[in-house]
Amino acid sequence: MSIRRPKAAFWDARARRYDRRFSAMPEIYRDLLSRCRALLKRSDILLDLGCGTGQVPCALAGAVQALQACDLAPGMLDIAAVHAREQGIRNITFSLQDATGLDFRDASFDAALSLAVLHLLPRPETAMAELRRVIRPGGLLFLSAYLAGQSVFSRAGNTLMSLGGYRDEQMWNAAGFLNFVKDQGFAIIDSVTYPMFPIPMQFLICRSQ
Repeated sequence: MSIRRPKAAFWDARARRYDRRFSAMPEIYRDLLSRCRALLKRSDILLDLGCGTGQVPCALAGAVQALQACDLAPGMLDIAAVHAREQGIRNITFSLQDATGLDFRDASFDAALSLAVLHLLPRPETAMAELRRVIRPGGLLFLSAYLAGQSVFSRAGNTLMSLGGYRDEQMWNAAGFLNFVKDQGFAIIDSVTYPMFPIPMQFLICRSQ
């Protein structure tokens, strides 16, 4: 059995709970999405890698020409499509995709975002290579990751969460995540660390080189 199937099943089983948790967009996400909107252009084609139940792409759809929103879990995408339809959003296309092998042509997108995804992957460099491939040279990349390795509290919090089946494959701290992204060929434009408890989240604005 591939890694993809059990991971998809895990998130499928939690899709409705995840959606309820994000039904009122957390303040941190409202802040980082405002940072994205400030840099996106109305003519942009945007990719959302790991769109979950669609709150993020629905919030950004009005800032761009078109948006491709993808996820590994069909249950997440089903809910996301309902949200878009209920809000009358017509410029989002949803698709089932594996972050390590995207079904898009090279340089297909002016910008991409992937929020709270990379720390879940055993080989995040493979997903980053795919993002680098599908973003045009000079395009923007918006990333966030939970920093399970940031402190004693974050490591303990991650351990407790793992009892329910959740697992961070990457135990980054802020410097480690920043250096990882730089090593994948992206220039860092801005970095913000949000002090969530027990695991903080780092948000990066990057440019493809």
